[in-house]
Amino acid sequence: MKQNRESLLPKTGLDWLQQSGEPSLRFRVERDLLDSEPDPSLQKEIASSKLITKIFAKMHPDGIWLHEGLGAGLDYSHGKTTHFILSYLAELGLDKSDPRIDKAVNRYLNLNIQEKWLSGPDHLTGQSCLYTQNIRTFVLLGYRNDPRVQMRIATLQSEIRHDDGMLCRRLSYTQKTKSCIRGTIKALMAYAELPELWSTESCKRTVNYFLSRNVYFKKTNPTEKIRGGMATIFPFVIYCSLLEPLYALSKMGFGNHPALDDAWMELEKRNNGEGKYKLDWYTNSLFMPGKKGEINEWVTFYAYLAKKYKEKRD
Repeated sequence: MKQNRESLLPKTGLDWLQQSGEPSLRFRVERDLLDSEPDPSLQKEIASSKLITKIFAKMHPDGIWLHEGLGAGLDYSHGKTTHFILSYLAELGLDKSDPRIDKAVNRYLNLNIQEKWLSGPDHLTGQSCLYTQNIRTFVLLGYRNDPRVQMRIATLQSEIRHDDGMLCRRLSYTQKTKSCIRGTIKALMAYAELPELWSTESCKRTVNYFLSRNVYFKKTNPTEKIRGGMATIFPFVIYCSLLEPLYALSKMGFGNHPALDDAWMELEKRNNGEGKYKLDWYTNSLFMPGKKGEINEWVTFYAYLAKKYKEKRD
């Protein structure tokens, strides 16, 4: 089976990923792309890698990452705050077995209204793209069964709206206000890591939000793209990356749905002809994935991962 899956991938691009100088990427390729047991030495190599060392060097003793003196969450859109740093560490192959991760996650999950760094628990602040992205992060880090994560998942399921999307709670919004694609795409990514919920009504409606508009087109005008479309963005932050719906929908069994045709074609525009894909943009952060506008290992990895699920679920 492993050999069959490898044959689906452009060989030059796969070799390129397997020879990466980034141990976290090689670990993810073996574990997630090729369904193999990674070499145990890779974990040690990841822990001592330049990138991981750099990230933890910036960690505050309280278990947070500060930005310009502000706390972990006061400026959600900034890529150097705690919730995003934790998402990067999950992408880089770390989990709760690292005591530094466990300290940061437990501090975050125990936030209350008196917490000096944040106004309150993320799932009660009403910012949908915050707590939905955090759900995926906490699941990847190994906290799926934590009661505090289950509360966030309950919020995810209960806040599905009239148009099948998600939206922040703001005084200027009404019941009829259209949902936000940014919050909804983070919810979709969270559901992709929760297969036990794929058959639920809330998950089906979240999937429908994207299928009903061919991923990123306006429902009222199927020729006009929402926010101008999507780019290949990595790591995944507040903005919408083209890689996210292709990965999540393919993992959930919809990779060959006609609604994804335009998104797949858009992805192939970033293919250099050798099975390597271009990075359009990233936010300034501790995790700098490569140069904008150039072929990129992480973008290529997620492109391959989406294609793997597309073929597997055909």
